[in-house]
Amino acid sequence: STIGKREGGLWSAAGTLNAGAVQKDKGVRLAMLGILFRSAGLPDQYAPARLMIWLKQNGYYEQVKARVEQQERDLSKELLNMYVSPVLAESLLAVYPQFANSPAEVRSLLKVQYPNREDISDEELLLTMEDVLALQSTTPGKLPCTLLVFDELQQFIAEDPMRTLQVQTIVEACSSRFGSKLLFVATG
Repeated sequence: STIGKREGGLWSAAGTLNAGAVQKDKGVRLAMLGILFRSAGLPDQYAPARLMIWLKQNGYYEQVKARVEQQERDLSKELLNMYVSPVLAESLLAVYPQFANSPAEVRSLLKVQYPNREDISDEELLLTMEDVLALQSTTPGKLPCTLLVFDELQQFIAEDPMRTLQVQTIVEACSSRFGSKLLFVATG
C-alpha cells in the first residue's frame, strides 16, 4: 500500500488461461494479455484492444463512444467489427477529422494499423502491458503496483515444452522490464 501511494496506485488482473484457446505454439502472449484486457475493461482481442488504448491515450475515447451511442450502438461491439463498421468509422472522423478523408479510408487504415494477430513478440507484449498499466495508474507517468493472477496455468501448459518456455520467457521479460512493480501468481 505504501509503495502504491508513491507509485501509480495498486491494480490487479486475474483470470483463467484456457488451454483450448491457444494453438500448439502460438498465442500464449495473447492469452495472457486477454486477461489484462478484460480486467482493464478493454476488448479481449488484441486489435480492438489496441485501438481502444489509442483512443484513450489520445483523448478521443469518450467522444467516439458518445457518437457511437448516439446511433444506438455499443462501442465494444463496433470495435469487434472495426474493419467494416460504418458507425465507428464515421464517429472517428467526426471526432478526429484529420484521421482520414472518408469512412472507407478509416476502415482501411484500421486494418493496416491494427491487423488481426495470432501472436505478438515479447516486445509488443511488454509495450502493450505498459500501455494497459499506464491507463490504470492513479499518477501520470508512473505505473501501478500490479498483481497478475493466472488460474489453471498448469493445465494451460499441459506437457508442452514450447508453451512452458514461452510462459517462462514472458515472466522473465516482465520481471526484467517492470521489476517489483509486477507480481505474477499462478495456480495449477
